[in-house]
This record gives sequence, C-alpha cells and structure tokens, in this order.
Amino acid sequence: MDKKPQFHIFISYYKETQGARSKNSLIFEQLENHLTSKNKIVDTASKKFYTNTTIESFLKEGNFIIILFSKSYLTNRKTMAELEEILKFSDYAKQIIVLVLDDAKIYSMNVLAEIITFWKEKVGRLEQQIEKAGKHENIAELEKELHQSRKNIEIIEELNAKGDTFHYIKPATNKEKKFALVDKILDGSISEIRVGTTLNDIARTDSFETVANGKTKRKSKTTLVLSLLFLFAVIGALAYYFSLNKPEKETVAENLSPDTTQVEPKKEEELPPSKEAEKIKEILQKDTTGDFENMVKKYNQIVQKADKQFKNKKYKKAKFNYQKALKIAKKDYPIARINAIDSLLAAFAKNKIKDGYVRVESGTFFMKNKNNPNKEIEVTLSSFYIDKYEVSVYKYRKYCEATGRKMPKPPEWGWSDEHPIVNITWKDAQKYAKWAGKRLPTQAEWVFAAQGGNKSKGYKYAGGNQIESIGWYLENAKDKIHPIGEKQPNELGIYDMSGNAWEWCSDWYDDAYFEKSPVLDPQGPEAGRKRVLKGGSWYSYPEYIDVSYISKGSPNYKYTHIGFRLAWDAGPRIKKKKNDEDEFFDSEIFSTPEEYLADTLSSSLNQ
Repeated sequence: MDKKPQFHIFISYYKETQGARSKNSLIFEQLENHLTSKNKIVDTASKKFYTNTTIESFLKEGNFIIILFSKSYLTNRKTMAELEEILKFSDYAKQIIVLVLDDAKIYSMNVLAEIITFWKEKVGRLEQQIEKAGKHENIAELEKELHQSRKNIEIIEELNAKGDTFHYIKPATNKEKKFALVDKILDGSISEIRVGTTLNDIARTDSFETVANGKTKRKSKTTLVLSLLFLFAVIGALAYYFSLNKPEKETVAENLSPDTTQVEPKKEEELPPSKEAEKIKEILQKDTTGDFENMVKKYNQIVQKADKQFKNKKYKKAKFNYQKALKIAKKDYPIARINAIDSLLAAFAKNKIKDGYVRVESGTFFMKNKNNPNKEIEVTLSSFYIDKYEVSVYKYRKYCEATGRKMPKPPEWGWSDEHPIVNITWKDAQKYAKWAGKRLPTQAEWVFAAQGGNKSKGYKYAGGNQIESIGWYLENAKDKIHPIGEKQPNELGIYDMSGNAWEWCSDWYDDAYFEKSPVLDPQGPEAGRKRVLKGGSWYSYPEYIDVSYISKGSPNYKYTHIGFRLAWDAGPRIKKKKNDEDEFFDSEIFSTPEEYLADTLSSSLNQ
C-alpha cells in the first residue's frame, strides 16, 4: 500500500515577546510542539515560507495553513498583508484553520471596532506625514504604507463577512485535548464537513469548544443520548407502519410482466434499532445518485450561461464561467471555448496596445527642483528618443515569454494588457531596457520631455495646468491604476508623465546633484542607495505629480504604483570643444533610431 504523502503546515502568527498578551505566544509554542510531536512538517518562518512558495501553490499541493488570531495579529502590518493573501483563496477553505485566541473575539463588534479604530488612526498619521513631508522624505514608500493601512480596514470588514467560510475554532480548555479538533481536521477524520460548519453541528460523543455567532457552545452527552433515543423511536414507528401496510405476495406477482423470472426474495434478518439506524445511515451515504444529477444540472446551467455571454461578446465573463464548469467536470467543450477566448482576447489586446515614440530635439532648459525651489540649474541635452507611453503589461509579458522570466504579481485590482506594468524593481526595468536595446531616461531627459522640450509652454504638470485632464491622481483615480494614454498628452505628444504611475529614472538619487553636475547631458551621481522616481502616481497628491518634484525608491523594491518608460540616443551626443564652445553634431540626418543604428553598423563594417 502506497504511503500517503506528508503535507506541510504553515502557521501564520505574530509572535509576541512581552506584554499582557504574552500567553498567546505560549499557545503558539504549544501548538508548534504538539504538531511536531505528531510528526507534522511545520513552518513558522514567514520569510522562509514566501521565499520557497506562494500561498496559492502551497494550498494547491494539499497543505494546511493555521492562523493564530490575536489582537496583535490584526494590528500588525506584516500579518495583515499575509491575511489579505489568504482571504483570496476561499476555494481552499477546508485547508485553512483559524485558531481564535482569547483576546481576539472576532465575532465581537467591540473588538472589531477597536481594531478598525487602530488602523484609521494609523491612516490619519500617515496622511499628515505625507502632507508635511520634506525634501528628504520617501513619498513613494509613505504612499504605499498609507494604501496598505486603508486596505487593512477593508480586510477586517471582509474577514467579518466571511465568518462562516473557514474552520473557526478555539483551543479546548482541557489541556490534553487543547488541539484535538485541529488534529481531527488535519488527519481528515472530519474532512467531509460542510465548509463553515462548527463542531457543534457534528454528532459525536466527546465535546469541543467552537466559535459560532459570538457564542461558545458545548454539546452535552445527555442531549446526544436523548437525540439517539428519539431517532430509534421514529425508526421503530416507521418499521411498524410498513409492516401493517405490506402487500401480499400474490399482489406483487400479478404486477410482474409475463416474461419476468420470479425469484423468492430473501428474507432480511431483523435488526435491533441501533443496528438498523447504522444500516440506514450507511445506505444514505452510498446513495449519490441525487448528488450526481445535481452536478450534471449545475454543469449544464453554467455552460449555458457561458455560451450566452460568449454570444454577446462578453468574453471575460464567459471564460470565468467555462472555468467554473471545468471544476465540476473536465470536459473538452469548455476547454476549447477557453482557448478560443484566449486567442480572441490576445488579438483584441494587440490591436488596442498603444505604442510609439517621439524625438526630443536638443536644447537648453532650467531644472527646477520642487524640493528646493530657489535653485534653478541650466542644463543642455543632446537629442534623444523617448516612448510616448509607459511600458505596458502586454509588452512586458512578451519580454517574459521571450526570456523565460516570470511575470510580476498583478495588483489587487488586477490589470489588463493596456495597463502600465508595475510591481517591478529598478533592476527589472534595467533588464527589460537592455533586452529592448534601449535604456531608462536620465532624470534631466525625463524632466525636459515632460515639460514639452523646446515646445514647452511652462505648464505645472505634463501637458497642462488643469490636473483632471492630464493625469490620474489620488482624487480621480478611484484607488487603482488606469490603462495608458487615457488622458491628454503634453506638447510633444507624450502621455501619463504626470500621475498614474511613478517612473524609474536611471540616476542615483542626490537632491543636491544638479548644483554641482555637468551642464551638458548630466547622467546622475556615480553611486548612491536609491534611484530617482518621477511623475507621481494614481495614489499621489497633486503636488507630487508636478514635473519638478523628485522622489526616490530602493532599486530592489517592488511597488504597485511604479512603472517606467524607455529612452535612447538620437545620434551622436553634443561634445565640448577645448575652448568650451558647444559643437553640435548634425543628428538631424537620422530620422529614426533604426537609421542611426544601421548607419553606425555600416560604418564599423567598412573600417
């Protein structure tokens, strides 16, 4: 007999080291020791867990997650983000156990209100901090923390709404049986219970505490015995009734068809009421005809609904329902439909993807630093090309497919091929740029292009002074990023340089760099700790999407509100003569980057 593969258990918990609730840490240690003593494979280190796997893949493999709920768990930023991920996978609810500790009465509105108040106060403090942020503050990171704190309030409310989805239990007061119910769920002895059912809904001889609608209940043995006696009495009465109304053999024989072979039925042995009850229960458990018919009916209803949506060109909704039908029965028809929808959506996406670039002619302008408004530095740039749009999800996906890389995780609101790619590091953006044969723009190039280059009209934002018409920001974005190119472009025809997504630049961050930098084609500091971010995002206040504002971010971090666009040289750069007079090479002879690259290659081959 094959040995059943051992599953893993991940314990999600905020480990307390001191304070009034330190007894919760004791329960955590007791649970860990208890599971280990039963030869369970336990992982309690979140960092290690997320390095090796994801919650979805972990649950798909049949593993379990145990959440130890306490007030500190629900007021910790790290564990709340973890809880947000777990809540997404209600399909695996039977593998998620919520062990509610004494100080986290999650069904108590008083406790919920207290936790929500905690996060609202946190939101208020962050809003004030961002409003008063100085030039050395990392606005992007503060905005990220503010967004997560607001999200945490929604998570608590969603958790309350899903109160009957997971296994909500409490440690038993009996020391020897403290985690007995956990064992039953893990060992599969109650694996067939309806999702959300508490142990009080299961007939048994022993009793455990469970959480249900804010009350702790206990099934007494007396109640159980009385229930069984009543069941036996009903069964006895039914047996007596049918014995009085039993048809005679002659009547049965008359109703048989002429060609039917008549066999004397074997007389069944009479059973005592308790044995008879067990037999009836066994028969009922084996009778799955009704369940099968219901499954077929449900499958047909879902497919019919999907077909109707497909006919009405609601392809994404149709795909969702075909996938839903596949969970009931693995049939070729929904698979073929899903493949057809994927092909259609890919074709539509390709046609919808906005692309293009503009040539920014060489020129001289003043770098205005919003963080230091009294300083304006004259800068001269050679001609260069820059993308009209931020790099899209579609383009980045093609890059991942070509290189075998993994797509970044989409934001919580999802994305389409027309959205700007986000959740990538500065290093990821650099690798993409190298693959595309281009580069990230310097900070000076980005500012010059955003201002409109030589066609600049001196607007505050990229494309105008009326923020609503040119960019997505905190007041109009509705807490999510938007598809590229929906707002008005600037003077050069470039889109979304104010708002929607912050954009990585190639420079290291140094607020005082331009006070000492070269005036010709400055490339940024030679070293640093963080990289320059420009343009603001869907989650920014108006002052942060001003083209002169500068922020920064760690090159290794991923953010749901940071993307990038690419730039590349438009020909030989401006050089200085020995007498310090500017000499401009005639870069006008190359109308496209391809012509310049071809000419360069031809020249090198002829040498």
